[in-house]
Amino acid sequence: MSATELPESPERGSPLKTALWPSDREQGAAQPRNIPMKWHVALAVTSVTLAVGFLLLHLHNNGFWIDELYTLHSIRLGWREMVLERLHRGHFPGYFALVRLWYSLWPETQFELALRSFSVLFYLGALASFWPLARRVIPGPAALFAVTLFACNNVALRQASEARMYTVALFLAVWITRAWCELQLLHNFHEAPPTPNTVPREKRWRLILILATFCGFLVSATIGVLVGSMLLVELYNVRRGGDRRIFKAVVLALLAGLAVFIPGAVFHVETAVRVGVSSSKPAVFLAHIVTLMPGLQIWDDYY
Repeated sequence: MSATELPESPERGSPLKTALWPSDREQGAAQPRNIPMKWHVALAVTSVTLAVGFLLLHLHNNGFWIDELYTLHSIRLGWREMVLERLHRGHFPGYFALVRLWYSLWPETQFELALRSFSVLFYLGALASFWPLARRVIPGPAALFAVTLFACNNVALRQASEARMYTVALFLAVWITRAWCELQLLHNFHEAPPTPNTVPREKRWRLILILATFCGFLVSATIGVLVGSMLLVELYNVRRGGDRRIFKAVVLALLAGLAVFIPGAVFHVETAVRVGVSSSKPAVFLAHIVTLMPGLQIWDDYY
């Protein structure tokens, strides 16, 4: 029996998947030739293994660049000085506090490996966290392919080899997205009839959404782009009769993030020593967005 002939589990046939990914039969498309599931699994496992191997193999190919030296300089300051110096520079101190604790476990001579391994750790954590998310919202083999794209994303691999906050933000973004999708399944798509376990699940995922957003803003304010986009989607859903509880959860999450962002931003603006946002042409900005989404770059001499 082929993989496509197996009866669908409740997870595999969830209403959210049906809404996002209509079947070929519903779309009137011709049925594709069945490919055994083992080949999809083999592709995913091989791709993830090669991506992680490539990352570890090239971890020391490049010396520290200026931003990584800023990280090293910051975590060698006292705690108070570190927080103030980072806010002076326009960075929130969450990542630097975490990597400082990790750095203290390593011998001083291994500072490069200590700092970069922290980024690798969170890249692996983001990858592991993405798999259950993909299984929940993407049908069958496509979930495995999504994990392949996630693991081999050129931008993620590059940032995972640097002593910066990007993979921590990626890890938190995955959990924010998963919490939001789980709330969608519980409410808007009515994955299953209400049970005594529904309320605890809702509370758990709402709490994860709020806490992950709060921590995300402590690491990077760019998390606001993700949560702000969710807020726009929920405004649209509410206007169409969607469940207001998800909207309220997203609002609470965004307020939790702003509770971090506003004091830090005010302090940054009011300090005498600050670094402004560098100007970029709109075309360059759009090119970076396009690069970020698929993880493809036309030219990059980093590796």
